Amino acid sequence: MHTNMDAQRVISTVNRWLHRHKRALPSDLHIELITEAISIVMTQNVFQFDDTCWIQTCAAAMGTSVACVLVTIYCSYHEETTLLPTYGDSGPLLFHKRFIDDGFIMWKPTVPCAPFNRFKSDLCIGKLTWTAASPSHSVDFLDLTLSISKGSISSKTCTKEHNLHLHLPPSSAHSPGTLKSLIFGNLQTHWKQNTHTSDCVNMASAFRQHLLARGHHFKDIDSIFLAAAHHIDASPA
Repeated sequence: MHTNMDAQRVISTVNRWLHRHKRALPSDLHIELITEAISIVMTQNVFQFDDTCWIQTCAAAMGTSVACVLVTIYCSYHEETTLLPTYGDSGPLLFHKRFIDDGFIMWKPTVPCAPFNRFKSDLCIGKLTWTAASPSHSVDFLDLTLSISKGSISSKTCTKEHNLHLHLPPSSAHSPGTLKSLIFGNLQTHWKQNTHTSDCVNMASAFRQHLLARGHHFKDIDSIFLAAAHHIDASPA
């Protein structure tokens, strides 16, 4: 996201956001000083490519520590001042959450398609545009597939299509406990992410196959899988 932002618009938007939330910020926070520092980051970044030097003329530089914070505030201000007042409250936008550049909404289809198309258009901020999936009863968000059916919401682990599952091979120089932590951590994640036990079992089975494909031997991992399963069974619900 931060490579597709309008520099001057980001600077002014962050300044407005800081003033908007001034009461919630420390009393000794110097907003104008912060704005000036952001301006330096956004307009005076110089980088080297081979034996040439360049000045970045738009967006925020890759790897800049403040870039993620800037884009989060940049989008937050747009949500607070445009999206939520227009579509929230008693409107069709029932729920809205975002993690960096991944958003999840619950939409009430009061009028077919037209308001949602306007919402997708209003998502754009300057040069920053979004890809929005069509409304559906099931959607992928981060590493979850969330579904709604008969008034209840269920979740299952979502595996990206191009995930290569490059887990640590047995030849890794990591300590022996790393493999145990890997298996325990993944099985606990699958247990928490999957509403239905069958989905959790399927994910655990697939994870075992991925480890075998990486060169691990079943005699080395199956005992750890059993120990992790017993640990989950003994844990409070």
